[in-house]
Formats: sequence, structure tokens, C-alpha cells
Amino acid sequence: MKFSKFCVWWGGLGFFLFGWAYLIAPVFMVNMSGMEVPVGAAITDARAMYGGYQIGFGAFTLFCAMRPRLLTAGMLALVLAYGGIVICRVIGIMIDPDSLHGADHYHLWAIFILELPVTIFLIIGLVREKRLHGHVF
Repeated sequence: MKFSKFCVWWGGLGFFLFGWAYLIAPVFMVNMSGMEVPVGAAITDARAMYGGYQIGFGAFTLFCAMRPRLLTAGMLALVLAYGGIVICRVIGIMIDPDSLHGADHYHLWAIFILELPVTIFLIIGLVREKRLHGHVF
């Protein structure tokens, strides 16, 4: 339970803090990946979609971490979210291998190196919960 709780806290905090970073400094955050937000409407959209979604999802998973009944649901939600990001990032690299080169590629690897271990730890947490309780839900 402690390992699972730690994984949900860590994963949820990642979403929550990145969301706040996008809300406060959307141009800086988006530019790190080589994208641009040229007008006010795009900046507001970056705040809402990148910031708002991540803050809300992070808050949900942190709430799950504080409620033993919801811990597994938080883990599953985080596995699906981080796992989806990792899978889509790998597919993106396969489709466009040039994305690994250039001034902005370090950001791509830094994020990938964080997302994959978090996903793996969350999957391990889910497996441990299944072994402890005989079921995930």
C-alpha cells in the first residue's frame, strides 16, 4: 500500500505541477518543445488545455492518493494517462525520427525518460495491489 500510495502521489504531483507551470508560463512551457503560441487565443488555449487539464487530473489523482478506497482507481488512471503519453511519444518518434535531432530534442528525451519510469512504477503498484488483494478493483 505504501509503494502504491507513493506512486500515485508522485504521478499525480507531476501532472498537478506541470499544469500550474502551463497556467503560469504557457509560452515558455510550449516553446520548450519547439512549438509556438503566436496569439492571445492560442496562449489562452494552452493555459486551458495543457494547464487546466493537468491541474484537474493531478488534483483527482492526489485526491485518490488520500483515500485508500480510491488508490487503485488513481493508479489505473495514471497508468492509462502516462502510458498513453509514452506510447504516443514512441509512435511519434517512429513516424518522425527527425524529431530526435535539433535544438528542442533534449526536452523530448527528458520528458520520455521521466514518463516511462513513472508508468513502470505505477504498473508495478497495480500488480502489487492485485497480489495483495486478489483483484485490482
